[in-house]
Amino acid sequence: MKYLTKLWNQSKVVRYRLDDLTTIKSTFLSVLGSLIITTLLLLPVYLICVQLFMFVELQLLLIILLFILSVIAVFIYEYLMYYIHGLFELKIKSLNTKSLVIVEGSIMSALLVVVGVIFVLIFLQGA
Repeated sequence: MKYLTKLWNQSKVVRYRLDDLTTIKSTFLSVLGSLIITTLLLLPVYLICVQLFMFVELQLLLIILLFILSVIAVFIYEYLMYYIHGLFELKIKSLNTKSLVIVEGSIMSALLVVVGVIFVLIFLQGA
């Protein structure tokens, strides 16, 4: 529990420093760049998984695989966003954005897992 509290406090400090060092333009470009790169990296895997939905016995497994890929996509997006941000603003490279990636990625992943569980339960009741 101490580790989580320390990680949370460290990410808050890094977030405040990051807010002081960034501009709207660099934030917009880093978000756009990370969205494009994450999409290009994971789109082939998503397209292959979607094509496999024609096999009825694999549907539950494929739904779970898609949500795992979505959680991975969140962490890739977060990492790339701060990496690209560091390329635009050189002062950001000295910050430890790893804690931000872990905290923000975990929060978004938890939300995706909750939505995924609800979706799977609804899917199983309808099938």
